[in-house]
Amino acid sequence: MAKTIKISDVHYQMLIDVGKCWRMKPDELVGELIKEAYSSKRKKK
Repeated sequence: MAKTIKISDVHYQMLIDVGKCWRMKPDELVGELIKEAYSSKRKKK
């Protein structure tokens, strides 16, 4: 299920640039970053 979020133009451009380096689409990159942050947060507890 796709949801929309609002981010600034600068942050969106940063996301595009990182996605180009990692060869990922922006939505895939956001999902991957969220998974990593969530899993590392759960490990710390």
